[in-house]
Amino acid sequence: MTEADFDSLVLRSQMPAAVMVTLRHSKLCAASLRELMSAAKGLTHKIKFFQVDADAEKGLTLALRVKAVPSLLVFVTGMEELALLGFYSKEELDTALRRVIPTEADT
Repeated sequence: MTEADFDSLVLRSQMPAAVMVTLRHSKLCAASLRELMSAAKGLTHKIKFFQVDADAEKGLTLALRVKAVPSLLVFVTGMEELALLGFYSKEELDTALRRVIPTEADT
């Protein structure tokens, strides 16, 4: 995802949007992305998933106030609801993501 796409894809999304900020050549980021992809398998109908390359999208990375990579930022109705810095397992990601998914009672 690029800075130009961020508003329309994330902030205006009707669904929660998870944004993983990574560095292209980082093994830790690659491992984190694999864990997120595993956790995302059962959630793709409830959360949109995006990746931002911190090197290629320095302006967006700065605007998001990313302090470390990998970082997972989850936005719900345009507001950041969750920020995870560093490596998390599939199970930890699944638990964290499920906490920000609106329930039917919320909608």
